[in-house]
Amino acid sequence: GGDGVGAERVARAQAGLHPSSLLTQKAHSTAPATSTRALRLRRAMRCFGGAPLSPHAPNRRRSRTSFAATEGSHESKSQASLNVNDFTVKHVFAVVKRGSEESFAEASVMNAVDSINDEPSLARFDVLQSHSNPSQFILVQVFKDRSSPYNREESSQIHARWLKRADSMIVGNMETLQMTPKFPLKASSWMYPEDDDDDETELLCRHLSIRVDENAEKEFLELTILNARNSIMSDGVARFDVLQHDDDPQQFMVVQAFKDEEAQKAHENSEHNQRWLANLPELLAANIAVAEFSNIFPLELKRW
Repeated sequence: GGDGVGAERVARAQAGLHPSSLLTQKAHSTAPATSTRALRLRRAMRCFGGAPLSPHAPNRRRSRTSFAATEGSHESKSQASLNVNDFTVKHVFAVVKRGSEESFAEASVMNAVDSINDEPSLARFDVLQSHSNPSQFILVQVFKDRSSPYNREESSQIHARWLKRADSMIVGNMETLQMTPKFPLKASSWMYPEDDDDDETELLCRHLSIRVDENAEKEFLELTILNARNSIMSDGVARFDVLQHDDDPQQFMVVQAFKDEEAQKAHENSEHNQRWLANLPELLAANIAVAEFSNIFPLELKRW
């Protein structure tokens, strides 16, 4: 498209519009106040140290220590040989019935904790809740090899337990995306650190769905990874991932996590991000879809 069209696309994206079919409402440029329900849920979760007891293991309470030790054993065996080019990222989109948000979040957090503890093929497992519609969740699963997502659905007892508990809460069919990580390039950046002793923080997570013109993929990646490298050096930026869809190489997702709204604004106004935006319009094949989420799990800042 011409300059006017490209500028309009970027302007629409910065305004926080959400043409994505997965989101039915516009997210606002400011994060909404955390609901009483969400606060109760956060107090209940405490991720590892105080996570609700798993219904299938009533005497088993996860602790920060046990998680780190378990992960460390997985890590010590294989991290040196891990290659991020073998990794795959799976996003599972779920809409749940009104009133079942807490139960679904609790079941999903326990799914994440048990999976990371007991399934070496998983590097990380995040649970996010939409800002614009609390009934919408994304389960973000990062696998260390590309066959693992399929093997897990077929053989994982942890996944089967979660599905049995969550199935009655879910409206319609869950949607999935499978993507290849393009940034960061270190395998360790996609895994939870052993040292998780950190304050719990509600992050502002933004997912930018970006479609580029045919044959513009390489240039887009170069521009976006440069922006990511500069952005992740900022204190207020917790994550900046660049993902490419497996089934559509023209489609990308940029995942950003900010410590607060002030950090997000600082990033948007930064020289490197403005330079990215200035070079982006001619590469776009469609408007950018922006979706905002809160981190239900993990809460510890160091895990991002």
